[in-house]
Amino acid sequence: MKKLVIIDCYEKIITPHRDKGFQNAFNNLDNLNWEYIRYEELINPSKYTLALESDGIIISGSQLNIPDPSTQEKMSLLIKLVKEYSKPILGICFGLQLIGYIFGFIIQKMENPEAEWDKEITLTCQPPFALLDDQTIEVDVHHAYEIQYIPELEEIFTCHASTEACKVEVITHRSRPIYGVQFHPETYKSEKIVESGKKLLRKFVALL
Repeated sequence: MKKLVIIDCYEKIITPHRDKGFQNAFNNLDNLNWEYIRYEELINPSKYTLALESDGIIISGSQLNIPDPSTQEKMSLLIKLVKEYSKPILGICFGLQLIGYIFGFIIQKMENPEAEWDKEITLTCQPPFALLDDQTIEVDVHHAYEIQYIPELEEIFTCHASTEACKVEVITHRSRPIYGVQFHPETYKSEKIVESGKKLLRKFVALL
C-alpha cells in the first residue's frame, strides 16, 4: 500500500471542486492510501514526519501569491520539506510556482493574467512529459502568476510546454523526481479535461 500526501495550500481549505477532482482520481485505487495535510499543520512534528515518510507528495494550488513575503513565511516548513524529500513530488499551479521559487527562480505576475484565468487551453509537450500518454492535452488553467523564464531554468528543469502568455507550463527536474504543471489536473470542467487530468494524477501515483 502506497501513501500519498496532498499538501493543501489554500487559504482556508481546498476548494470543493478541486477536492472532487482528487477524489475522482484516487478513491478507487486499491493500492493507495491518501490524505490531506494543511500546510500550517506541518508545524506539528507528527504531521511533518508523516509527510516526510510518505511515498509521494502533491502540492496543491492556492489563492496565495509567492512574491508576497507573508506567503513565503507561511510556506517555510513546506519549503523545508521539499528540500529534504527525495521521493516523487507533483506541484500543481501554485505548487509548480513554489517549486520554482525553492530552486531560486523568480515568480512574477503575468503580463496578461486574463489569458489564463479560468480558461480551458490546449498544451503540447515537447519533449514528452512522463505523466502524459497523449502529449497534446486540453487543460484547466486558473492563475495570474508564473515562473519567470530564463535560460538557466533549463539547467535544472526540462520545460515541456509553454504558451504565449506563460512560458513555463510543465516542468520536470533533471535529477530529482519532481514534476510541475501550471494547470489543474484535479478539475471538474469538461468531461475530456476531467479524464485527462485523472490519467495524469494516476500516472503520478504509478511512480510511487
